[in-house]
Amino acid sequence: MDRNRRGESGRIPFRTGRFFSVGGEWFFSTREGENHGPYASRQIAEAALLNFVRNRSFAHTAAKKPAVFIHESEDDSDDRPGGGHRFYW
Repeated sequence: MDRNRRGESGRIPFRTGRFFSVGGEWFFSTREGENHGPYASRQIAEAALLNFVRNRSFAHTAAKKPAVFIHESEDDSDDRPGGGHRFYW
């Protein structure tokens, strides 16, 4: 890609692809410089990257919003997981 991305200006930085193969196994790299893998195929590595980004996005959003604790049951013997206690973001 020989142009700036939306919202960027100035000199175009060097960019590489996120996916690479070593010995027939696939990996992806993150902006933080971490390599994740190995995966059996590029398609599986692509799906793993999407999952990674979604989890990071959720963690970032959850960190910004404090959890609210709500006790939904008057009876502490509630058989639901958490005993009727719920956390909401």
